[in-house]
Amino acid sequence: MDFSVLSRYDDMLASYFVDSLYLWYDTLRMNGDFVATTVNKQDTVQKIRDHIINVNSSHKTIKDAVDSFLEIPYFSSFIKDMSSKQVSEFTHHMKRYLYMYKPNAGFEVGSTTRYTGKPEACILATKDWTAGEQVTCCLGSIAELTEQDDLKLKREGRDFSVMVSTRKKCSCLFLGPARFMNHDCDSNCEFILIGQNAITFRVQKDISIGEEMTVFYADHYFGEDNCECLCSSCERYKRIVNERRSSH
Repeated sequence: MDFSVLSRYDDMLASYFVDSLYLWYDTLRMNGDFVATTVNKQDTVQKIRDHIINVNSSHKTIKDAVDSFLEIPYFSSFIKDMSSKQVSEFTHHMKRYLYMYKPNAGFEVGSTTRYTGKPEACILATKDWTAGEQVTCCLGSIAELTEQDDLKLKREGRDFSVMVSTRKKCSCLFLGPARFMNHDCDSNCEFILIGQNAITFRVQKDISIGEEMTVFYADHYFGEDNCECLCSSCERYKRIVNERRSSH
């Protein structure tokens, strides 16, 4: 999928299924011209309950949930002129957001002010995780970027969700609910590539309910050797170093 197409899909779905339902702030948008819609919360929550949360009793699937949401004018008007391939790509990305609501997902999107002093998204554990488990419901998609695309996003300040794929040997735009998992230099999760373009995570350390789930982005993501990193581990390390210096 082209990165500009993926970014348009993601803005729409993140606004609808994350921001409008239970966050009190807007998550970062890839496109500055995006205009959010008014969401009927009661109707949306009921659809999620009927098709995802109570799936065991109703025998409905994620596909049923997608079909139900595509009947909403907001989505039906968006896809009406799409090709079957485009509709398939859009609905596949919608599924990634709907999986967040499965009862066994084990995480939720929360907020942190660690990085800018303003609320930003993070992933919080809603159950105890054991090292080795796979976070199957926290999913994302990547789209390859050309050097020109990468530079353009940097110039426009829209490179907040760009990662370097060692397997693809290029920069990629990384979107979907998985993009809300923040970096930590001593992270408790790691990236897993599924197929060619999908990403999820594997737990590296035991995680307690309520704890933030984190992943290591790259060695130089926040400056040389991540010298500008503001993660919890870096803060803790710098505090220990300063305490040792002050004690001498």
